[in-house]
Amino acid sequence: MKRLLITLLMCSALIPAIAQQNIATNHFTAGLNGAFYGSGDIIGPALYIAYTRQFSPYLGIAPRLQTGYANSLTNYAFDHASSLMAFADIEITPLPNRLNRFSLLLGGVYHHFIKVYGNYQRISEYEEYLSNNATYRNDKCFGLHGALKYRIVNTEKYQVGIIAELMTGFYEGYLEAESLQCGLFFTINH
Repeated sequence: MKRLLITLLMCSALIPAIAQQNIATNHFTAGLNGAFYGSGDIIGPALYIAYTRQFSPYLGIAPRLQTGYANSLTNYAFDHASSLMAFADIEITPLPNRLNRFSLLLGGVYHHFIKVYGNYQRISEYEEYLSNNATYRNDKCFGLHGALKYRIVNTEKYQVGIIAELMTGFYEGYLEAESLQCGLFFTINH
């Protein structure tokens, strides 16, 4: 009995030392993605900022704001898309001791999307154009968001990594893919 008590006391004294190796940190993140909007026919950059509040090495919440745009101009057609998104995600690191470079983001997104497209004709040599049939679309919707993050550099003070994500939106009772994005992120831990 005495041996068991001494062993338990020694183990309990080691728990704080072991636990401190896995203390989760809160962090600020900035990122740059390449965004494929709709069917992928227009591609453009997307910038975002996020703050992640870690509750444990496994789980955190990660609100985020993002903006992006895309332009396409061919011989007789134009296409422009702009978006503003607000995310409410849960960040999950399934195996923080073995695979701490990987994490998964799951949550919801509010998406304000503006798209203008149509045909045009050039009316002068000074880059002036005329369009008689432009179509304007202004959508606001809620959707789902999923992302996979991989940290290439993972130190106590900062992280640099890549992210792949999918955003969806609910339109007229249907869930549609809105945007597929891949990019880089930089994180500062505090």
